[in-house]
Amino acid sequence: MEAYRKIVDIKDKTLKLLLPDKFKNKKVEVIILPVKEQGETRKRKPSDFIGCITEESAVELLKEIENSRNEWEERI
Repeated sequence: MEAYRKIVDIKDKTLKLLLPDKFKNKKVEVIILPVKEQGETRKRKPSDFIGCITEESAVELLKEIENSRNEWEERI
């Protein structure tokens, strides 16, 4: 699938695009989405991530972390 992306400033309700030749005589889908401004990102709290992984996965990750710490303490 080929895509063409262009971010433009809309002045009124009209949008005119000049597409590359590879789109000539093709059927295309047009989707219009507003661009998120940099200041629009939502601050996330640690509590937002509750339930993102299963309890079993969390226990397994903690074991791996503990094993990694122990490896650093072993003499070579």
